[in-house]
Amino acid sequence: MKSNNIPEHIKQHAKESKKFVYTVILVPRVSALVSQIFEEEGVLGDVTISSYNLQFIPLAPDLISLENDRALRDIWVVSMLRQS
Repeated sequence: MKSNNIPEHIKQHAKESKKFVYTVILVPRVSALVSQIFEEEGVLGDVTISSYNLQFIPLAPDLISLENDRALRDIWVVSMLRQS
């Protein structure tokens, strides 16, 4: 979805006098570009922008996701410390 689709929806809802609470959650961090687009479109004050850091996601007992840059290091260091 393009970032300017959301402002278009918000503007359309305002024209139709519809009241909604808008929250945009970006993964893994808030993008300055998205904030800038919302500001240029005049809807930044109508939207709450948050981030969600996925970090370590166990997908299966023997499979991990390394969304967190430190996940492999943390797993390796913790494993080595426990063996000591």
